[in-house]
Amino acid sequence: MNPEDNISLQKVYTKVFQEADEIYLATAFLTEWSFNDVKLGNCKQFVAIVGTHFGLTKKKACRDLMKWLPPSLRSHIYAFPFEQQSTFHPKVLVWKKGDKYFSLIGSSNLTSAAFNKNYEINVENEIDAEDYKRIVEWFKDRSDQSQVMSQSWIESYVESTFVYRSKKGKKEPDEKVFDVRIPHGEESVKILKGRRKQMEVFKTKKTKILEMMKQNSSGELSNKKFWRTFHGLWHCRFDEPDEFRFQGNGIERTCANANWREATTAFLTIFEKHRNGNIFELDKVVAEQIDALKEKKNPARKAWLSEMLCQFFPDAYPLLDDPVKNWVKKIGWEIDRGGTEGKKYVDLATRLRSVVKENKPFVNNLAELDALMWLNENPGKDFFS
Repeated sequence: MNPEDNISLQKVYTKVFQEADEIYLATAFLTEWSFNDVKLGNCKQFVAIVGTHFGLTKKKACRDLMKWLPPSLRSHIYAFPFEQQSTFHPKVLVWKKGDKYFSLIGSSNLTSAAFNKNYEINVENEIDAEDYKRIVEWFKDRSDQSQVMSQSWIESYVESTFVYRSKKGKKEPDEKVFDVRIPHGEESVKILKGRRKQMEVFKTKKTKILEMMKQNSSGELSNKKFWRTFHGLWHCRFDEPDEFRFQGNGIERTCANANWREATTAFLTIFEKHRNGNIFELDKVVAEQIDALKEKKNPARKAWLSEMLCQFFPDAYPLLDDPVKNWVKKIGWEIDRGGTEGKKYVDLATRLRSVVKENKPFVNNLAELDALMWLNENPGKDFFS
């Protein structure tokens, strides 16, 4: 694509944004977001990974991208960290429209020069479902290495003020933008040991719990009997040897009379997607199921469902408990303002995954992070009393 071409790169991107159902975008540099006047169409999934090598990506472009996206699609925008040994250098756009899949791969970054001045080459192709799936998996793997792009990330990001060149000894930008105070003392070690024991106990119970959910969802087990049986497994006090419950007794007050068939069916829908999908698809289903339960005014969608998600998928989903809510409020995170309840939960999950990543190997997952959040709220108090 040349400056004098009739079909510009910007027109291709614009058409994709207006028509695609799913979009995956990776660029080595983002210096200008040129689509502020383009209305995003019926897109249900938007994933973008932006490189930060030498600080060439611009803060304003990042802000414009985040502002352009509706709140419901901001959870999966990532910044790939600067690395000395390797460079994040892809320029790729892949998308799904109906039952067809497409890719645009070439030399163009998301820069004003690439869209307006440079001589670039980009090739658009229809691809098959397997190739699309492999590319999406690549995005998943790279997102695991990346920071969640948020307002706090943008403010902390070190933007370059000089012309591109490698300079030995140049100070690297600090990528640890989620400056979350995680206690590392003896109390923390004790709490993590206890939480890990709980998780080991849960592994011995999960098959039975899953079977109970299936029986309740199918109607074989009534709502009343499900709650009685489930609660018999789950009610253990913190000082009992087979205790695995993360939260306190608030669920008994809010959820005892919930429509459990709705709740267990929602969880099983998520569980099946976990077996057959990637994290982006799983997040989408989690948000949809939470929103569906909210529409039905089912109280189990918060404390109970978040505990089950955290127990079954501790690497991916947090509890919705007071320590988490208080922590979010204290550090001033703006969680998907204007989004649905489900999207807000997914937004929170993606951010907390980054916190875990920055604090490994001391903390390994969101279940462990939750215990440390509790300690942050209750210093000096015995977690298991």
